[in-house]
Formats: sequence, C-alpha cells, structure tokens
Amino acid sequence: MLVVLAALIVLGARGLTVVDPNEARALVLFGRYVGTVKAQGLWWVNPFTRRIRVSVKIRNFESQVLKVNDHDGNPVQIAAVVVWRVVDTAEA
Repeated sequence: MLVVLAALIVLGARGLTVVDPNEARALVLFGRYVGTVKAQGLWWVNPFTRRIRVSVKIRNFESQVLKVNDHDGNPVQIAAVVVWRVVDTAEA
C-alpha cells in the first residue's frame, strides 16, 4: 500500500510545471499537440505529456548595413529590422 501511495505522489509531482512570464508551454502527448498553457504560474498537467517551452515575448533582429550598387552603378546602403513574436503556440 505504501508503494502505491509513493508512486501516486511521484506521478502527481511529475505533472507540475512552471510557466514563467512571457512564456507558454505547448503540451504534446505521443507526438500529438494536445494544448497550451499560456498563463504564468504553477500548473498541473498530464504527467505523460511533453512540455515544450515557447517564448512569446517580442523579439527583434537588426541586420548589418550592406553597401551595394544598383543597376546604374549608384551606391546604395541596405539594412533591415525585423520584429516578431509568437502568437499561436500550436503553430510554433
């Protein structure tokens, strides 16, 4: 009886997961997406699911300035700034 109780406690504790601010957890069971936990805090989920950490904070990428010549031979400077964030964790 004690062994069964210990196994249940371990199984229950294994289902606990922490979701930090600006993060979500995508839940996958046997390779299939089953849901997402988006709210921060301590959550209990199915202990057999794989919990994938997904950052939902705003990110940006700034490229270096690239100097090229256009078709007429005029020098042109090109740079880019890309800003993105994950909205749908199921698609991430």
